[in-house]
Amino acid sequence: MVQLSALLLLCILSCTLSDDPCPPPFWWDCCTQKTVGGVGYHQVPGDTDGFSQCKKGCVYEKDGDIGSRFCFQSGGSNPQKTECTEPFLDSMYIFVTRNTDNLIFKTDIGAFSCDISSGTAEGENITCVEDNQLTEGIEKAAFFYSKSSDGKRDWMHLHTENEAIHCEFDDGLGILLCLKVSTKGEHDVLFVEGAEIAEGHGLDEQLEKCGEKCNARSKLPDTDPKKCTFWTLSYWDGDHTTTPSHNNNDHEHGGRQARNHAKTSECGIRNYDPKVRLTTNPDQYAGCPEKNQTYPGVVFVFEVIADLSPHKCKEKCLEEEECRTWTWDRKTSLCSLNVYTPTRRIDISDRTLTPNLLSGCIESLARNWTCPKLATTTTTSKTTPTTTTSTTNEDYDHHNRPSTTTPT
Repeated sequence: MVQLSALLLLCILSCTLSDDPCPPPFWWDCCTQKTVGGVGYHQVPGDTDGFSQCKKGCVYEKDGDIGSRFCFQSGGSNPQKTECTEPFLDSMYIFVTRNTDNLIFKTDIGAFSCDISSGTAEGENITCVEDNQLTEGIEKAAFFYSKSSDGKRDWMHLHTENEAIHCEFDDGLGILLCLKVSTKGEHDVLFVEGAEIAEGHGLDEQLEKCGEKCNARSKLPDTDPKKCTFWTLSYWDGDHTTTPSHNNNDHEHGGRQARNHAKTSECGIRNYDPKVRLTTNPDQYAGCPEKNQTYPGVVFVFEVIADLSPHKCKEKCLEEEECRTWTWDRKTSLCSLNVYTPTRRIDISDRTLTPNLLSGCIESLARNWTCPKLATTTTTSKTTPTTTTSTTNEDYDHHNRPSTTTPT
């Protein structure tokens, strides 16, 4: 969705290195792509401390100028025209029809027929054509799509129980380029790292003891797998429901404690170096050793990239040598990569009314990498598909996004 902001003044952020051992934040309520005076910028992790005139937490890198850091204020002596150019994302459950060679499905952006017999290997091209005379089928599937800021269809991603299809649009030329994704990941599943039952009674004591445990282990050699580089606390007070949220704001309603499936507080001692701090549900806490500060409602993540498709998110993980899991979040448009060894697989599909996440776990026999398996809950009976529409308010770069649901 395109919106024009008030005229803005560019402020250059200082590039001095911070002595904060914890990773910088990536704020989800910023426009992830914008142009200022005709020049492109994309959001990066960082904070705007010391620049109170800027929108809080919205830090940018100039396209093509790696390492540059900018923030923006409204007005000033040299205002410039600004446009938010981030893509619009949406998702829904649809119902597909299967015959011998074709997968047929109808969506809010068109009806399509894909010849799935032509693509049997990962990344192999398949033929999909648009046919708006097609009708709805009976097999439930998750569907995600993106439109550019000028309203043109960008990509679509169909996720069935058996396969995934990813397509790129070129509406100007009338071209639809599609491929089969065999390592497709799973929708609304989280792959999470193991944790210990938290010691102490009540939130304050559990936070203190979890931090003390990390501080003690932080002094171990770097080669020791028990060394602590940061800690997490998943707090459980036994007073939350799992009813799906009708406004898709999971951190305030249903699914608030999706991580707390064990129904007990858990302390996680982590031994990798995260690069980004993300907002999540308010019962998650994190901190770094020897730092007398607890971050509420956050998770630390190895790496975050904005505005990728689910397919490109998975490809980024495959490019990163140590990447073990990837999670693409439709609500925040963020792709999160992590290097931990996942020990649990959590199905959160019953906590949302529309599909939101796509997650994958990388297995490697050569490296003895395996992924946790757990029976998932699936619904095969037909119900009325639900469509969710993102909204924007008068602030050009605030998109009312809910907090992200990202594994730690």
